Amino acid sequence: MAEANPEIDGERIKRGSSGQYKLAFAQNNRRQERFVDPATGMFLPERKEPAIYAFMRDLHRSFTLGENGRILSAIGALAMTFLTITGFALFLRRMGGLRQMLTPIQGRGADALHSICGRVLFVPLLITAVTALWLSAVTFDIVPAGSGRAPAYPESIEELDAVAPWDLHGLQSLALADVDEVVFPIPDDWFDVWAVKTDTAYIFVDQFAGDELSRDPLPVSGLIMGYITLLHTAEGIWPWAIVLFISSLGVPFFAVTGIMVWWRNRSQGRGRIQNNASIGAAKVVILVGSEGNATWGFGKALHAAFHAHGWPVRLGAMNELRRELPTAEYLLILASTYGDGDVPKSASRFLNALARFRSNGAAHATLAFGDKAFPDFCGYAHRADAALTAKLGNPFMPVFDIDKQSAQSFRDWCGKLSDEVGVQLDVHYDPKRSKTQTLHLVRREIFGASVGATTAVLRFKAKKLPAHRPGDLVEIYPPNSTVPRLYSLGSSSHADGFLEIVVRRIEGGECSGWLCDLENGDEIEVSITRNERFQLPRRRPVVLIGAGTGIAPFTGMIRHNEPRRSVDLYWGGDTRKRTRFMQLTLMIGCRPDASKPLVRRGRAAIKVLTFKTSFAATAPVLSIVCNQAQRSWFAGAQQWPPQSATKSTFWPLKLGFRSLN
Repeated sequence: MAEANPEIDGERIKRGSSGQYKLAFAQNNRRQERFVDPATGMFLPERKEPAIYAFMRDLHRSFTLGENGRILSAIGALAMTFLTITGFALFLRRMGGLRQMLTPIQGRGADALHSICGRVLFVPLLITAVTALWLSAVTFDIVPAGSGRAPAYPESIEELDAVAPWDLHGLQSLALADVDEVVFPIPDDWFDVWAVKTDTAYIFVDQFAGDELSRDPLPVSGLIMGYITLLHTAEGIWPWAIVLFISSLGVPFFAVTGIMVWWRNRSQGRGRIQNNASIGAAKVVILVGSEGNATWGFGKALHAAFHAHGWPVRLGAMNELRRELPTAEYLLILASTYGDGDVPKSASRFLNALARFRSNGAAHATLAFGDKAFPDFCGYAHRADAALTAKLGNPFMPVFDIDKQSAQSFRDWCGKLSDEVGVQLDVHYDPKRSKTQTLHLVRREIFGASVGATTAVLRFKAKKLPAHRPGDLVEIYPPNSTVPRLYSLGSSSHADGFLEIVVRRIEGGECSGWLCDLENGDEIEVSITRNERFQLPRRRPVVLIGAGTGIAPFTGMIRHNEPRRSVDLYWGGDTRKRTRFMQLTLMIGCRPDASKPLVRRGRAAIKVLTFKTSFAATAPVLSIVCNQAQRSWFAGAQQWPPQSATKSTFWPLKLGFRSLN
């Protein structure tokens, strides 16, 4: 710099947070500051900061309100820290604890995206929030800024002939990357010294001999302030700047997805619970296990009745069972059964939580919700009640089963509950119907009537088809009913452009009989329930297991196996009728081209597909093997599709059907 600018008297060189060096100097008795290139010593062109940068900086630091606005920034930093920590706590509770934090997140949609981004962005968001809180505390002198006491300046030992600074060994030993600031000696003052500030200390060098006279470590508060500033601004560290930029985009993303999740829960019946007592104060604890949130309406009605009587009552999900319920006298479980005996999503961790539960003597009872169309009617609720009995002793009321969310049955049970607890509960439950869409039937095929297994394949369309994937559930409302029936979907709105279900007529079934009798052009009212736990993984091999019911979603998953993952399907039945139903369903559903049915006048064939059926007592065994090398045919069948079809038409799958007994 001396060679490039001989006419100036340097005073100080300081490295900014951006990594550039600024030289303070005197020229013609006038003090100036310019950025310099340390490699050449030449002044860099003057760059004026864009006005938008200054505006954004003021908006970030004080909401453009000057010093008075910094209190708002401090409040925002505190709120962000609180939301980040509590949000992560909720994430851990959803995942089942810290050990499960890195396990795959189930589901899709806003809820899953909210959780995935929360897991990825938790650390940078927490760092941003905490450092912002620290800088706000520095602004209001709550914590030290880090300047501390001024360093003690030594003096040069003796006056000697002037030496160029680049010849001083004390300065030569310092790496430029470690230097934050250099203060020049005052001209004509032989007592003064070279002062160098690094990341860790002040170093003083004799201006004549070049010896290091002293080293004064920076105060701890100064080191902390330096790291805090670096972590918050990322100036000079572009990889960290990218991370902070992405995490900053996550803030509005969390706001949007959080509102979407809240609105969905609210519209599906859960929402905010008024007058919900704390766990430590509740006399009655009501826990709900639900797949589609319909059971929450019953829980809210019961919660309101206890609150109206003056009892502190807590309503929550079965997954939220705590280790202790210190004041609870009654523990009421409202458990729905998903499908044929499966656990609903809000109770998926209940049995594990129950194993850790420490009883305080609370009496327990279980109210079971299910559908008698399934063989294992209310199966999960009964298993949960058995686990409660083993842990807490006999219930004060026997398990009460409710079919298809019957409001009358619920009122009957509430009457019995009133007698047991000794208070008259005034329970008002009005079932809330989900927002539905109208679909019209465009295709109807009936199979299996001759063998007593009447099965209808129904295809519906609409101007705007509700979004769904194979494995999701469709709620269908029969005429003059407020209680929906749930059917598994085997179609994809995106890939197929229609909604398709397979319905087996059940004797006495109100909805199945009505659906099987529909004609083309008839309309139905439906809503979609996302079955977040019942979706194929992206690429891993899959084993599908069906116990005689619910085969429709498997056929759709196989048909839309776009990544061509390896699939093994096992199915078990106990009658010839079910085996025939299984044959028909597979031939209808597992077809390469959804527009071409594989069943023609009771005879069917799929290229490279073999059916073998045998019966040993009442346990049939149905096996299917499918791969592109096979050349077997269903007995008496005609080839379909024709020989001209290419091999790429067919799904490269291996399907094995075996008895599960």
